[in-house]
Amino acid sequence: MNSPTSHKYLNDLASKAGLTCFINSLLREYRGWSVGIWQEKEAVLIDLAPDVQAVLPLSHHSQLGLFQYQGEYVLKKGKVLRALSALELMDQILRYAPWSKPLAERDREELLARIENSNRIMFLALREQQETCGNLEMKPENFVQGEQSLWMGHNFHPAPKSREGWEDHELALYSPELNGKFALLWLEVHPSILVRKTSKSFSDHEWLVHMLASEGASGETILEKRDPNFSLLPFHPWQWQAIKKQVDIASYVDDGLIREIGETDSPWFPTSSVRTLYNPKHKYMLKYSLNIMLTNSVRKLYEHEVDRGLQVDDVLQSDVGKKWLSEYPAASVMGEPCYLAIKDHNGDLIPDTILSVRYNPFSEGSDERCFVLGALTQADSDEKGSLLKRMIDRLSKSRSLTLQSAAQEWFAHYLDVVVQPLLMAQADFGILMGAHQQNIVVKIDPTGIPEKLYFRDCQGTGYSKLGYDLLSPTIKSLDIENGNILQNNEGNILLSYYLMINASFAVINRLGVDCGLGEEPLIQQLRDYLLELRERGVQDSSCLDYLIDSAELLNKGNFICTVEQFNENTLENPLAIYQAIPNPIYQLGVQK
Repeated sequence: MNSPTSHKYLNDLASKAGLTCFINSLLREYRGWSVGIWQEKEAVLIDLAPDVQAVLPLSHHSQLGLFQYQGEYVLKKGKVLRALSALELMDQILRYAPWSKPLAERDREELLARIENSNRIMFLALREQQETCGNLEMKPENFVQGEQSLWMGHNFHPAPKSREGWEDHELALYSPELNGKFALLWLEVHPSILVRKTSKSFSDHEWLVHMLASEGASGETILEKRDPNFSLLPFHPWQWQAIKKQVDIASYVDDGLIREIGETDSPWFPTSSVRTLYNPKHKYMLKYSLNIMLTNSVRKLYEHEVDRGLQVDDVLQSDVGKKWLSEYPAASVMGEPCYLAIKDHNGDLIPDTILSVRYNPFSEGSDERCFVLGALTQADSDEKGSLLKRMIDRLSKSRSLTLQSAAQEWFAHYLDVVVQPLLMAQADFGILMGAHQQNIVVKIDPTGIPEKLYFRDCQGTGYSKLGYDLLSPTIKSLDIENGNILQNNEGNILLSYYLMINASFAVINRLGVDCGLGEEPLIQQLRDYLLELRERGVQDSSCLDYLIDSAELLNKGNFICTVEQFNENTLENPLAIYQAIPNPIYQLGVQK
């Protein structure tokens, strides 16, 4: 048996986690499978071809599709059984590709390489955890530790940690799950080629000077060296190296319109999105374009996205936005009130150079017990616990509750603090937030229960017809044609996927598994809560109706998106990769 510190043990854990994400994402999007009994074990049976099946014995069955597997993988051809490794099984599934026509050999090899890349990053994350802490139990205590604890990534994705474009030494510097940290590179840029836009309420025009002034000697050196006729621009050091030879940028450097003026000393930490950077000393986070492939897309920012960030800041300062926040004081939004970028020779903004500025509510002393939701729901590497389970243990002891009662109490607070404000933003104000696990940060009180919601990533925010009608008289940037004013059915699909399928179903599964409660009581608790929200009366009940009354919900197809090599950020119709799955909220109502 391999010891818990051996590289083979860690590699096996990473491979199993990778296969779990791969299979669960496949099962969400492919109908040719069933759960049955195989050699006296409950197992997932995947039909690959006539008389050919992949067999995966289960350690946990999930109504929500979050299956856990024992680690035994078999290819069954007629009566012939062949034991496979996790990677071999994924390779066989890709060879058969029963969901569509067979993949071209080159495409299959490229996809398998992405899967291996993802698994390797999970292995490196586990090794870093082992070497840093001496164990594999993730115990973050503050915001940045939570951000950097996500070793597994998206639990419904065939390559959840794929990251193409970095060498090992770059992974160590720039990856959150490897405890990355690094210094910012500072440029000075001639104002004639710099774009700077802000929301109406943003007045901190000297924020870059203040940032440097708080950096001590290194910041003072840059301030002394800078040309007062140039503008300051902090830059992600890897991104600068990646783009400095582009034609426009190189000519600006040659002409003296862009100059490197040094680095500051204090480290910046990549958060779970990789491209957003955090420093506890500073009042803003910095989000950059990065020319690397993360899961389904190259993570560039685009002008229309960062304009939406400014728009959200204006919305929150409007009477409508203030009313929403006043009605749900536990909710807040990490606004993005400013962005900077370099223009090309035609005067157009260069996406590779965009820097989006985000408010940082987690400055030093305000960051304790603030965790991205994905850190709470992620299983420990041995699948025997989670950060959320440790919160339930704390609540159980402080309130003298059984573990099951504590889980339901915690979930009740989650519904009040997280779900209600985000659903009511849609139902009463027409504001649609892409609130998936990575965009929800939860502050936990000392007893272990949720007390505050922080929503982030305003660039994915949209508005329904209700929102447009309420906001367009004062928010002039709202435009029916700009892509984020959605028909009700479109907005309901997106909000329900992010907040329910991605976020809340993961919470239900983790509570049900870790606390011995099972998923069904929590699905029922969610259904009852949604019914209460609808019964009290809202301006637009269409999303609540969809969640309660639809036999199926539409789910984002990460498996097909990856296999078909779609760049989800540039799809003309984002809903083209969504597919129907059974709605467990509706099913419980039918069973009654």
